[in-house]
Amino acid sequence: RRHSDYGIKVFLDYDDLLWDIDGKQSLPSYNSCPIKSVEAGKCIEEILPKIDGVFCSTRWLAGCFKYRFGTDATVLPNCLPFHLYGFNRRKVDADIVKPRVLYGGSPTHYADGNPGDFAGPWVEYLTDAVKNDRIDLHMFGTCNWLFKDIEDKITWHQPTYAVLWPQTVREIRPDIYLAPLVDNDFNRSKSDLKFQESCAIGAAFCGSWWKEFCPYEGAHEASRVGKKCTPEKLAGIVDNLCKKDVFNSVLAHQEKYISARWMENTWNMDRWMKAVVGDLAKKA
Repeated sequence: RRHSDYGIKVFLDYDDLLWDIDGKQSLPSYNSCPIKSVEAGKCIEEILPKIDGVFCSTRWLAGCFKYRFGTDATVLPNCLPFHLYGFNRRKVDADIVKPRVLYGGSPTHYADGNPGDFAGPWVEYLTDAVKNDRIDLHMFGTCNWLFKDIEDKITWHQPTYAVLWPQTVREIRPDIYLAPLVDNDFNRSKSDLKFQESCAIGAAFCGSWWKEFCPYEGAHEASRVGKKCTPEKLAGIVDNLCKKDVFNSVLAHQEKYISARWMENTWNMDRWMKAVVGDLAKKA
C-alpha cells in the first residue's frame, strides 16, 4: 500500500545537485563523493511517482530539477539553528594585526593534482601569507597536497559530528572565514550556509563571488573575491577586512543578515509548515 493510504506525506529534499544533467555527471571531477549522477537520476525518476512533493534549497537547484525531471520543486532556503549556534555579536576596537583565518570546507572541494575550489588566487595567497606569518591559518582534517609547503604552520582540527560543528567553529574564534568556490553548475546550486555560519560566529566572511546565481550574493562588498582576483588582490581584501572600521561594518551587515535567517524564525517555520501541509506541497 502507498504511504498516502495511511495519511502520510513523503517529500524529497535536496541541498546539492546530485543527478545528471543531459546524461552527464554533475559532480565536479575534484569532488570525491562516490555518488554517480546518472544512477541517481534514474533513482529519482523511479521515486517521483510515489512522493508528494520536492523541496530544494536554492532557485538554481530547483531549476535544475525542473530541467531534468519536468517537475516543479518548492524552494525552501537553508537556515542555521539558533539553538546550536547562538549569536556571537562582535566588535573590534583596533585593527587586527594577524588575523585568525579559518577554512571550514571538507576534502570534497579538491583532489590530488586538482585544486578544485581553491583554483585561482587562494593557494598562492595562503601559502605566502602563512610563510610570512601574516595570518594564523586553521583547517580541518589532514594536510592535502595543496599546502604541503606550510603543513607545519597550519593549525589542524579534527573533523567532528554535525551536531557538534557549531560549537567547534565557535571555539576556534576566527577573525576571517574563507569560502572559495569555482563557478560551475554544482556550486551554483549550493546554498549560502558558509556565509550564514560566518555571520553566526562573528567572523568576517571572505568568499568567492560572481554575478549570477552565486551562493554568497548576500555577502558584504568588502568580502567578495571575484573571478579575476589575483593573489595580490586577495591579500588586499584580507588586509582591508582587518581594518577596524571595515571589519565592524562587515559584521554589522552580517548580523542583520543572519537575524533574518535563523531556523527558528517564525517566517521560516511557517514556510515549512505550509510546504508540508498546505498549498505549496500541492504545487511541488
